[in-house]
Amino acid sequence: MFILCTLPHSANKIALRLHHLSLQNTSTMMNALRSAFQKSKKYDIQEEITPGVTKIEYSAIEQDLTKAATELNDINKELSPHVIDVFQALGNYDVRFDFDPFSIDDCRCNIVSPREVNVLCSLKHVPLQSLVIEEDSLPGRVKLKLKDDFVQKFDDVCWEDFLDTTSEGRYFDSTKVHECLSKAIRHAVHEVRADMVNVSVGVLESSKMISLLFQLSKDAMYIVNLFPSIRVNYSCENFQYLLKHFSTLPETVLDECHLQQGIHVVARPNTNSEDENKFWSITFSDIERRLVLSEMFECAKDCLICLNEIFKSPLYGVERKRLSNYQIQAVVLQEIFARPNSKAWEKKCLPKRLLGVRSSLNACLRMGKCKDVFTGVNLFEGMSQGTLDEIAKFLQGFY
Repeated sequence: MFILCTLPHSANKIALRLHHLSLQNTSTMMNALRSAFQKSKKYDIQEEITPGVTKIEYSAIEQDLTKAATELNDINKELSPHVIDVFQALGNYDVRFDFDPFSIDDCRCNIVSPREVNVLCSLKHVPLQSLVIEEDSLPGRVKLKLKDDFVQKFDDVCWEDFLDTTSEGRYFDSTKVHECLSKAIRHAVHEVRADMVNVSVGVLESSKMISLLFQLSKDAMYIVNLFPSIRVNYSCENFQYLLKHFSTLPETVLDECHLQQGIHVVARPNTNSEDENKFWSITFSDIERRLVLSEMFECAKDCLICLNEIFKSPLYGVERKRLSNYQIQAVVLQEIFARPNSKAWEKKCLPKRLLGVRSSLNACLRMGKCKDVFTGVNLFEGMSQGTLDEIAKFLQGFY
């Protein structure tokens, strides 16, 4: 059965519902850390020679990490084919939306929760050589202008319905991009519905994003949030402006960023002002994820998995405010920047790195600040200090 609908509820309400569903699953890493489950002797925590420094000796962490990877792989196998079907139909309808194949472990995907994922969707056939990146006084956003001498050739992809023409020139309009994507995504979903068996799909729209909702079974609903973007690169005029965020990176970290692949700028409509619709947000989320998944920093991903699993604990409570995957990832990245030597991130160093990340996270919680490693934005903005102190207190029970 196939269902196509525009849901009247906000994305937050849907995400909350899905989060409740996800709590029914047993955490795969709960026994991977010494916690309130004192009866578990899976980890032997011993004091090192240095006073006050704790070391975790693992006896079964590889098994637990394998289980976590298996769960993610199972979700990927279950969800990805349906997303890919929609993407293929989308590209057939409008070549500008010929998005890359979807995989939940791709660097373009940011896992919000076990049932929700954000995806950077790169527009295709953008005339990058004719694109000018204009700076803005506010950090983290730019304008994308077509050069004045740009001429649309008859066999080129047409961009007129994406553009806003002003006295200053022609700019890519983020709201128009979303409007075109909305029309195209509905057509694509309509096309694939006949081939879907025992799967329902819905389209959810808000002022900030367009989402696909997949009901794969009674207890398995997934949200895939689509963020249309342009991957700008060295072909674009003024690309050097974006590279300033990487000027202080250690060389080993910079190499793993693979900046030659480009940097994403995301269409984020602003409903309060038409002039604001010319602005696009700079995002480094795919680069950040690439660093965490890098073989150079082998156990960084495992640290992220372990800390994420803590907040899936039934002991934490359903209604309590929790940290997002992105916030925890930021702390892991801070540790990578502080220790850019690959030897510090070998598998055998996982206990030490895990305690280091936990210590840094605790410090961030106590200070009320968790800075994005590239933009400097405080990722704890909007969270009360009381809430952060509660989370810090809870974390201490696991070590």
